[in-house]
Amino acid sequence: FPLAVFDAVKAAVGDDFPVGYRFSADEEVPDGLHPEETVVLAQELEKRGVAYLSVMAGSYDAYSLSEYREKEKKEAHMVHYAGEIKRAVPKTPIITAGRIKTPEIADKILREGTADLIGLARVLLADPLWPQKAKDEVREPIVECDPNCSFCMKRTGSGKPAFCTRWEKTRGQAFLAKVGETLDDSM
Repeated sequence: FPLAVFDAVKAAVGDDFPVGYRFSADEEVPDGLHPEETVVLAQELEKRGVAYLSVMAGSYDAYSLSEYREKEKKEAHMVHYAGEIKRAVPKTPIITAGRIKTPEIADKILREGTADLIGLARVLLADPLWPQKAKDEVREPIVECDPNCSFCMKRTGSGKPAFCTRWEKTRGQAFLAKVGETLDDSM
């Protein structure tokens, strides 16, 4: 099915339009997809000319498992999966993510060739100036995503816009006012 979707999208947009693919290299559940299967998918996508692969791990079923919740607290917890996929499809640019909190870790991943690009989601939610701070364009400490907090995920999982508990109080209040909530409503 994913290959049929990729083929249909490529046919619709043509060869001059880059089409990437984001997937879980390991769904982190016993009877889910694991690298021995997803490597084959990545190889088939590379044969079809995929522009990049964004390699993740986990699934909605895994998010409720205590083992997964503990694993996702660790910095760069998905990177080894990106490395597995990268080795299988060396011609395809690989994006990795998974709580890459510091520029030093991001740089190490790129230098080692485990991935070609770094995806930042919750890290940027906690500190939108992360890239500028990483390049020393802004000389303030990076506001790190708290690994023990999953408030943003809980909100988005319940259909509410993402909100970070690390935001300054005035920013948080302004955001909530914009979306028609109060701090009490946000929990």
